[in-house]
Amino acid sequence: MKRVGIIGCGRIAEQGHVPGYVELADRITVAAAADPAAARRDLVGERLGVPQAARYADYADLLARDDLDYVDICLPHHLHHAATIAAARAGHNILLEKPLAAREDEALEMIAAVEQAGVTFSLIHNYARQAVPGRVLELVHAGAIGTPYLVRFEGLGSYHYEGTADYDPGWRAKAARGGGGALLDNGYHSIYLARYLLQSEVREVFGAVGTFARDFEVEDTALALFRHENGAITSIQNGWGADRSMPAREIQGSQGSILLAGGESSIELWQGDQCERPAPWAPAPGAFTRVFSAFCDALDGNGPVPTTAADGLMNLRIILAAYEASRTGSVVKL
Repeated sequence: MKRVGIIGCGRIAEQGHVPGYVELADRITVAAAADPAAARRDLVGERLGVPQAARYADYADLLARDDLDYVDICLPHHLHHAATIAAARAGHNILLEKPLAAREDEALEMIAAVEQAGVTFSLIHNYARQAVPGRVLELVHAGAIGTPYLVRFEGLGSYHYEGTADYDPGWRAKAARGGGGALLDNGYHSIYLARYLLQSEVREVFGAVGTFARDFEVEDTALALFRHENGAITSIQNGWGADRSMPAREIQGSQGSILLAGGESSIELWQGDQCERPAPWAPAPGAFTRVFSAFCDALDGNGPVPTTAADGLMNLRIILAAYEASRTGSVVKL
């Protein structure tokens, strides 16, 4: 039985991590939780059976424990750096919500601290383990559409994922806390999925971002275009300011197309004018459950971590390159 301490009891912990730990109650015990807001740590603590004495206002008290197999850090982006370094120096294995950081210098310091401490570290790229994307990855890698050459994930929403009222519902739209807007937050998932689908790293980046429709300190609209090492292309569009939009999610290959056009559960596999509808993965276990299970396997020496720090660093560098390209109007090479 693995023992975990959760650092940060906000909305992603409540809606994503808590259900995952409930599913894995026979394998993982949530032994401690930390959050400065009493209502948040009590909410998470009650749902997961965390003893009152193990609910901390200061995560330093949680890190002082020596009975945890790992810590699960679910904090806003600007707090990842300090919490990860503190956890590593305390000797804890670490599972961290994306992104690694919002700045490359902080990300490199985090990686150095983890390596120096010799602890196991993983990021959470949960979309790759969801029922539909996971099945699509299987299909593409099995050659269902030949050689993939274009990934297009384009969706302009009307809002960002709000934080809790006990902290700051709008932290994602604040430069000092979110570190970036629609591209860093929503677009992040599309970028790693494109990399995994094409199985080729991004080498050229162009981007255009701006704040047009919302009173945000960060971009409410982001467009990015990537050329991969193998010549394939990715097109990403994300936004927080569109009242109405027509999203597009598709992968084009030399022998077919995959469209995600009919909602979260629909996969259309086209070859010529023939369409099949492959079933997605079963909805249970959920994506976070799959991540937690894989991380526990890695701790037991039974496989790799779900997402390496190097993988997360590459995703961050692509996003920062898109921001730079937007500022300069030039293609940025990686």
